[in-house]
Amino acid sequence: MRKLFQSMLLLAALSMSVPVTAATANDFYMGLLRRGAADVEAGRFNDALTPLRLAAFGLVETIDQYETALAYLTIALDRTGDAPRTRDALQRILAAERVQRKFGTLSLPPSIRTSFDTVARKVLTSAEVASLSATSIPPPTTTAAPTRPVTETPSRAVTEPPKPVTTQPATKAPVVAEAKPPVLKPPPPPPPPATQQQQQQSSAQTQQQTQPKPQQQAPRIDVPARLVAAERALNATNLVEAKRIYRELLDAPGVDHATWIRIAEGLYRSRDFAGTLTAFQRVGTLRPGEEAYRYYIAVALYETGQFERAKRELASALPHIEATADVERYRVKIESAR
Repeated sequence: MRKLFQSMLLLAALSMSVPVTAATANDFYMGLLRRGAADVEAGRFNDALTPLRLAAFGLVETIDQYETALAYLTIALDRTGDAPRTRDALQRILAAERVQRKFGTLSLPPSIRTSFDTVARKVLTSAEVASLSATSIPPPTTTAAPTRPVTETPSRAVTEPPKPVTTQPATKAPVVAEAKPPVLKPPPPPPPPATQQQQQQSSAQTQQQTQPKPQQQAPRIDVPARLVAAERALNATNLVEAKRIYRELLDAPGVDHATWIRIAEGLYRSRDFAGTLTAFQRVGTLRPGEEAYRYYIAVALYETGQFERAKRELASALPHIEATADVERYRVKIESAR
């Protein structure tokens, strides 16, 4: 009853307030970032995972805040022993740096910067670590070789006297010798019969020529680069292009659990709810700390007309997420769906 009363008060407050703007959503994710950062600084690394992961998802349009959330998340994942996700968080920072270089100027506490550098040196290459610590890369300077001036000398007109035409005396016609009949050469001897080894080699060559050539394999998908392109399209509100790229990534082979989560998040933000459900099927069983993603599954199920499943997923997600205006709006729609 108490939770129902609080929900009613929240709805009343929302009905009297102005419409929710992007700033409200940004404040919500910034609150998650502050909460996750405080947990990391206090040593509560398991508690920091979910708020930092959601903060990075919501702050992707602001690169410095996005990278700050990922820096704290990297430390928390390393301290909890999750090596694959630690590497994934670092790779996401590197991908963001290829769009805009910000990490070197982030105002991180010295202890956090030191902890992050320790993890980065353990996981990344020395070149990648150097790219995160530098604020800019100066362009290479090339010095052109001096060119020697070319001087042209005027050409002189040379006139030569005409050569006298000399007439040679007529020569006698050559005497043609009598043609002799050609001498016929004996025909060459027939080639020796082919040995068994030569016959086998000839047979193998014939088989190679007659066998169909193998079909060329489809080009490998550069998953990190395509993810960067998809997030750039989302930032530009080009949902059609973002949806196309994320749909392309659904067929990528060898994708790990954390990357499937990113693809599912991107499809959700692109309003491709059928694709969102497909991506979460690729994710498989959600791990501890990922219960909040059930909210995305609930919304996707509702938008695709699967109301009963949406209600079950929403009930599992509500204890793990904050009751924002967007969450409350979908809660009312899903629970009243028939």
